Amino acid sequence: MGFNRYLEKCLVRLYLSPKPIPNEKRHTPLITPTQPDFDHVKLVSSIWKKILDIDEIDIQNNFFDSGGNSLLATELAFDLEKNLNIKVPLVKIFQYPTVLTLAEHLKGESSLARV
Repeated sequence: MGFNRYLEKCLVRLYLSPKPIPNEKRHTPLITPTQPDFDHVKLVSSIWKKILDIDEIDIQNNFFDSGGNSLLATELAFDLEKNLNIKVPLVKIFQYPTVLTLAEHLKGESSLARV
């Protein structure tokens, strides 16, 4: 098969392939059903700020990339246990290293503890 025939087949496939439907709303909503409530995010971020000794924090930044280490993670777990009255194993800080993921996990844990 010559190059022109190959190019023709590619163009036909491209032309006949399904096109995505344009979406008028391209932004993601600020709150989705899977996100934790604001109280958990606010609590976790305030403890992070205190432990990391920083003024501002992005809820999607990694704890360890923001200056955290294993000793500070231990302090974080202790402060979270004290404020939420639930057991927070140190390994959870490593498994959920952002404010958002940790708050989401802790919300689920605290709702299980109340049952």
